[in-house]
Amino acid sequence: MTKALEGNTTPTEKSHNQDGTGDQSVPKATDDAKPSTSSSQNEATSRSLPADDHNQKLVANEASQPEEQGATHPDQKGNSEVLALSTVHTGGSPDSHVDATVHRNMPADVTLTLKMFAQAIQSIGVELFRLANEWQDGTYARNYLYEKYPYPFELPRRVVSLPQDEAFSSRKIGAIAERAHIFIRSQMPFVARLDEPPHEMFADIGHDAFRAFFGNEKLFPMPRGIIDTERAYWKDDSAFAAQFLNGCNPTVIERVTSMQVVEKRLPEEMKALTDPEGRTITQLVSQNALFWADYWVLQAAALKAGAKIHETGSLVNPIRFEKADIDSPDMLKHFYAPFVAFYLKSNRQLGVLGIMLTRHKDKPNAIYTQETCRESPNTYLYAKMHVACADNQLHQFYSHLGRCHLIFESFGVAVRNVFKFGESEGQEHIVGKLLGPHFRDHIAINWLARNTLVAHGKDVIPFTDAGFALGAAGGLILLALMYDKWTLSDQAFPQQLRNRGFDPEKCDDVDYYYCKDGMMIWNALRAYVERAVKLWYNKADDSQLNEAISRDRVLQSWCAEMRDTARASVTSFPERFETWELLCDTVTTIMYSVSAEHSAVNTSQERYLSYVPNRPNALFKPVPLPSDADMNLHREILMIHRARGDDDDVGASMPLAFAMFQVQFAQLLTLRPERTLMQIEGEGIPRNAVAVLKRELEKAHYMIKSRNMRIEDEDPGMAPYEFLDPTNVAQSIEI
Repeated sequence: MTKALEGNTTPTEKSHNQDGTGDQSVPKATDDAKPSTSSSQNEATSRSLPADDHNQKLVANEASQPEEQGATHPDQKGNSEVLALSTVHTGGSPDSHVDATVHRNMPADVTLTLKMFAQAIQSIGVELFRLANEWQDGTYARNYLYEKYPYPFELPRRVVSLPQDEAFSSRKIGAIAERAHIFIRSQMPFVARLDEPPHEMFADIGHDAFRAFFGNEKLFPMPRGIIDTERAYWKDDSAFAAQFLNGCNPTVIERVTSMQVVEKRLPEEMKALTDPEGRTITQLVSQNALFWADYWVLQAAALKAGAKIHETGSLVNPIRFEKADIDSPDMLKHFYAPFVAFYLKSNRQLGVLGIMLTRHKDKPNAIYTQETCRESPNTYLYAKMHVACADNQLHQFYSHLGRCHLIFESFGVAVRNVFKFGESEGQEHIVGKLLGPHFRDHIAINWLARNTLVAHGKDVIPFTDAGFALGAAGGLILLALMYDKWTLSDQAFPQQLRNRGFDPEKCDDVDYYYCKDGMMIWNALRAYVERAVKLWYNKADDSQLNEAISRDRVLQSWCAEMRDTARASVTSFPERFETWELLCDTVTTIMYSVSAEHSAVNTSQERYLSYVPNRPNALFKPVPLPSDADMNLHREILMIHRARGDDDDVGASMPLAFAMFQVQFAQLLTLRPERTLMQIEGEGIPRNAVAVLKRELEKAHYMIKSRNMRIEDEDPGMAPYEFLDPTNVAQSIEI
């Protein structure tokens, strides 16, 4: 696998040619995807959506029907050895069950997870055989092609196959393997617990199975600010609210700036809420102290994907174990499309004003607050867990996968085609020099994700479909709904903040470090790009510079490829560049998105996802009403689902194997970057521009470090915000 994935250092010369509140519009169905050279990818992904009434309507315009289950894929013919090697079994055919006798207490979900990993290995193996032949022929060596995802809705374009020059280096593969090996070693104490009787496995840690993942503190320490040996910070409102500003997904929270917005969007049930000081909604708005997060899109996406509304008002999505030949009833994932409101406290932190989980139209929706849940504090905690679960869906499928990985893949393809493989003037162009390093490993990690994390189809046991509340189909539809409204100008970091009610230059009244640190990086990158562009064109004044830019054939070729619906198809990209300001803004937006923005939503995952209850991928019980009897924290909330096989004693939390998947990938995806922003070499870029950038980034680093030291001194339990420290920000989406 290492040899196959490792790309050449020298390119070969041979070339070949809603159903929730808010805006509920659904992207229009597009034409069928054009045939792909990568047939194994397309045929697998085209079978991802569930065949229920909702989805049949959604895919009614598809030209072809799915293959019969069990049909042999063309790329699998002659590769039976891959199937045999990649399937975990102890005898018999490759289709036989994973041997459940490996461990005497191995539950069904562990067996299912082993099958998931086996299928992922098989999928990668098949693709590697195809890639080896492709690379030998020089296919796509100097002209990367685009293709559509094979769905009846619009997603960002992707590259055809995996060009050899974009493959991971042996060093990168080794780093990923080392990171995975460290995690496996760290879980030996956890595995040893499986020899204990079920009721004694986690007795020494308060029957909190999820603490057991941190049995080796040296290799895998407890996440700061979430839990430690003495405290469970994650239960506090302050820790819960802080994550909306500085956690994994600080891109959803909005600051409410007018009562007109309140009248239009705040649910009626929440308009009478007051904070602990007695401030009304009107008073909070007048003091610029009202914030909220609205997850309407989850209900719209879930219903389009075939989820049902449970009698309690939750959305339900099943895990069908029969796909893995496991004789077990369906497991229902319960989730919501919540609305949560916050108030600003005098210490610049947020408090929870109220939570609305359901979206009933025919009856009032319950509101969860500390006051309404005074007699049911565990129910209130569980309501917050469901909000975190909902935010996790939007984070993973859009803020991270969609708005960083997938949307900017086509940008990377165009940068390669126009600047790296273009005419000589394109190869020497300043824009290519500026953007080239920021797409290192991006295409490779997206290819790997398509063959593992979001691999799907009738014959595949997908990680995301089983492990996430929305499932694979719901997640992709959510991405499509959000992408339908996405524009490049709104992606610019300052504009993104303005769209959510924040002043990019004035975040000092709230501890919004994502805003403050992000603006320091944005300003440094913007000044760097401007200086480099002006020095490279070397014109006497702005008028002459604008004229040179408007006549630049390479730039106009870039615009044409980006906007062409048969190629990158980013129709919000500028039609042409006529001013240096627009050029610099565009380049900075791209550069920031694939470096700082991705780092903010990716490297934070180990801290906030590794203790599963803080931010679960899925939950398996609805939330009782505030007036109902309180939930039992350990037996109902923290107990793993079907841990005992007794329907009267079934926990809400994920089975351990699914939980381990969440923890492992949170750890793996936070691999230390190979190249940070502080290590930009600036090949082909005026030295003065590079020197000024490094000086500004170093200044930002020390300011962030000083602030974080102060935070730790004030409260040792508080976790510092380190994710946008330039020494931690990867230059590209490399993992």
